[in-house]
Amino acid sequence: MTKADLIKLSIVLLIATGVFIVVASTCWYFSPPESGSVSSQPPIPVQLTASGVPAVGKIVAAPPNMPFGTKLHVPGYGICEVWDRGAAITGNKLDILMPTHQEALNWGRQMLMVKVRMESAK
Repeated sequence: MTKADLIKLSIVLLIATGVFIVVASTCWYFSPPESGSVSSQPPIPVQLTASGVPAVGKIVAAPPNMPFGTKLHVPGYGICEVWDRGAAITGNKLDILMPTHQEALNWGRQMLMVKVRMESAK
């Protein structure tokens, strides 16, 4: 079994048992274009995540071995769900959607102990 296989297996077991994992967390923020912009395209009211779910509310991007809909409890952020991916989101990284640019800047990069909740979205 390779190291990658062991990591995938450990994520599956963590989800099944509802235990804690240590993650490096960063944040992102979606700023819809302002009306009256110089673009000929109509403004995009909301960004879609990799899963197709609108990027609103308590959403995180997680590695591909953490299924969409997985619920997490992130200290300082609350209960959220995995609905996005990112090229740099691998291993023990999470990227958290923040409601404002300033909140994303204030969060910075944090090492956190996150609870993977046993219940998941449908």
